[in-house]
Amino acid sequence: MPYILITILFLVVIYQDFKDRAVWWVVFPLAAAAAVWSASSTRYYEVWWMESLINSLFLAVQFMVLTLYFSIKFRKPVWIFDEFIGWGDVLFLFVLALLLSPVNFILFYWSSIIFTLVIAAVYLNKRNKNIPLAGIQAALFLVILAGDQFLQNISLTSDHWFLAVVSR
Repeated sequence: MPYILITILFLVVIYQDFKDRAVWWVVFPLAAAAAVWSASSTRYYEVWWMESLINSLFLAVQFMVLTLYFSIKFRKPVWIFDEFIGWGDVLFLFVLALLLSPVNFILFYWSSIIFTLVIAAVYLNKRNKNIPLAGIQAALFLVILAGDQFLQNISLTSDHWFLAVVSR
């Protein structure tokens, strides 16, 4: 049931981000609540809490590195959330941090960033430089979520599949 709500909310993110390059802020707390609900039915609270903290720290480090990079590049302090990444994108990433295990989160994060850059380079309008990052990531996540529902050997909430592959 939580995945149905997450799917509906992510469809809203996709629609609004592509249409307006903005997402209604209420969607994110609702999606976070659905993520917590989902976690409570699939994982132990202590495990979920630690994994969410690891994912959130990963994001915080990413944002600090980007801020440092752009501050050095422009030779002045830069607040990346004003010019380079929207608050909706940040909130969406933190919702994903609540949904995924650490390895799955990092793999999704990097693959979705690369996928978004390819989509932006090929398909998006050159006049509008805003990229619907949350919308593209939501669409990609829904494809992966659908695959997760049909392929039972890979779980988005567990890194066991990765450990099995690495230990071969």
